[in-house]
Amino acid sequence: MQAEASKRNIANMEAKYQNEVKQEKILGLSTENGLQKFQLADAKRQRIYFTIGLMLLIGA
Repeated sequence: MQAEASKRNIANMEAKYQNEVKQEKILGLSTENGLQKFQLADAKRQRIYFTIGLMLLIGA
């Protein structure tokens, strides 16, 4: 009886640990995803500014 309770306790602790590890990984991936979105938006802005500058240069 005590051995079963001990096994369940260990299994619960392992599950809790794995859940925490997965949550940390999700948080890290979410942060990375946000950074990538920012970088894509910045690249788009730079492309627009470059195109405008090129048009102004050609038009001058």
